[in-house]
Amino acid sequence: MWRRATKNMKASTPYRRSWLDFTGRLMSLTMTQDEPPLLSDKWPHLAAELMTALREEEESDLARQVGTLHVLEQCDCDDDFCQSFYTAPKPNGAYGPGHRNVGLSPSRPGYLILDVVNGTIMYIEVLYRPPLT
Repeated sequence: MWRRATKNMKASTPYRRSWLDFTGRLMSLTMTQDEPPLLSDKWPHLAAELMTALREEEESDLARQVGTLHVLEQCDCDDDFCQSFYTAPKPNGAYGPGHRNVGLSPSRPGYLILDVVNGTIMYIEVLYRPPLT
């Protein structure tokens, strides 16, 4: 169905995605086909958990970013315990000045560690956790 509806669209043509949320309220989102998925669309439970954990760590500026983060690229390390991903373009080498790690205390087992550069979430390490949802 999606393929048929977008078959004649150019790669950057916007389209609207609509759905009913768990309360029955109509939700919609305008996207382009080549735009990477939002973290909150791909893994809504993880996004909610990140926002809660960031607020608990008094990182409200970072918590506000969660709703706008895109999943650009998943880690290619092939470790079975790793589900980490980039939310900004992968750097060539180290992040450099302005980089810090924010370790979170998630509600589920495992580790959530953010790579933050100059106040922007760049990478989310998701280690030793159940499959993302």
